[in-house]
Amino acid sequence: MTIGVNTRQIILEKLAISQTLSEIEYCQELWLQTHGYNSISFIGLTAQLAFDRNAYFIHSNKNDVRNVIENRLTPEFLLPLRRALITEDMSFITKAFSDLNFTLFPTYGPQQTTGLFLLTSVKNSNLSIEDRHNISQDIHMFSRPLFSQYLTGTHAPIKLTTRESEVLSWVAQGKSNIVIAEILGVSHHTIDNYLRRAYAKIGVNNRTLAAVKAISLGLTVL
Repeated sequence: MTIGVNTRQIILEKLAISQTLSEIEYCQELWLQTHGYNSISFIGLTAQLAFDRNAYFIHSNKNDVRNVIENRLTPEFLLPLRRALITEDMSFITKAFSDLNFTLFPTYGPQQTTGLFLLTSVKNSNLSIEDRHNISQDIHMFSRPLFSQYLTGTHAPIKLTTRESEVLSWVAQGKSNIVIAEILGVSHHTIDNYLRRAYAKIGVNNRTLAAVKAISLGLTVL
């Protein structure tokens, strides 16, 4: 369950030049039309939550869905939710929304921002691991534009070198460090060094999370 290459490219091109939330929403609607979903919502949480309980935003293409989410995000719930997203505690996240018909996908933004996509389906269906992976890759392309719209110009961007970005791209495609080393014609120790530098810049401590965050931040591509 994933969008075709042409449709994905159209969405990516439109997102690249999107200047307003309405333009992002148009791209989201295009994506929704290719899947069995009728709403896509996003919760964005910033690192300032510890000091300001209003340091978050909700974006949804459905006002009624937005209201349901907003009612759930009490001040007492926001910090535990952010902590669960940082530590990838999906058991907490799933339990927190278990009474609502959402399919959940965590994501990450610049400067330790975290987010959660919430999808509602036209028909109930259990997703395979492959389906979840494909949908996760698809909707991550919306996180950076949304963070940019709501948190415009507040932080300097993360910058990876060309080689670091290339290595993370291969990681995202499931290649081991040894295979990546063979592809790039370097030693696997060199690949380890590239990854450690990327971890430090992105703020993670494992290769899978580094690849996911790099894609969601637009620092690398598949």
